[in-house]
Formats: sequence, C-alpha cells, structure tokens
Amino acid sequence: SLIRGALLHDYFLYDWRDGEEEHKLHGFRHAQRALRNAERDFPLSPIARDVICRHMFPLNIHPPRYKESYIVTVADKVCAVREFSQAVLHRWIGRPAYIGNVGD
Repeated sequence: SLIRGALLHDYFLYDWRDGEEEHKLHGFRHAQRALRNAERDFPLSPIARDVICRHMFPLNIHPPRYKESYIVTVADKVCAVREFSQAVLHRWIGRPAYIGNVGD
C-alpha cells in the first residue's frame, strides 16, 4: 500500500504549469484528481487511497490517517523543498545548482 500510494500520489495526468485556469489551484486539488485517476486504473487498498488523497496535508485540511500516508507526505515535502531550493539557487547563481544527496 505504501509503494502503490507513493507511486500514484501525483497521478493527476495534466501539466499543472501550462497556465490553464483550472490548474491554478493545483496544490489544493491534484490529490483528489490523482485519487480519482488511480481508482479508475488500479485496485487500491484503503491505505493506498489515504496516501494519495492526503499527501498534500496541510494544504488539504485532512491529515493522513496511516503511518504510510505520513511517510509519503514527509517525503513529498522534502522533495519539494529540494526542488524549490535548486530553482532558487539556479536563479541566484545563473547556472544549474547541485544539492547533494543526504550523506554527500
């Protein structure tokens, strides 16, 4: 359930950066769209459903119910902070920035 939820937590199937009006609230809405798509295409356990639909906490007001959901939520936030930091550094120093892996 952890793996299936982790693999499908961003299964929203659109480019959220395309400027479309309906994608402007992507951070608040994509978890429900990902869940809808995943339920349509794959069998899901209650834990996998929770991982997918609650991984955007606290933007989505309902906190995760299971430890698997918390794991994916935290991992997603770590990745988002890293991506944002790289983008800021790239803009600041004018070339791609490398932020090493944990332990580097």
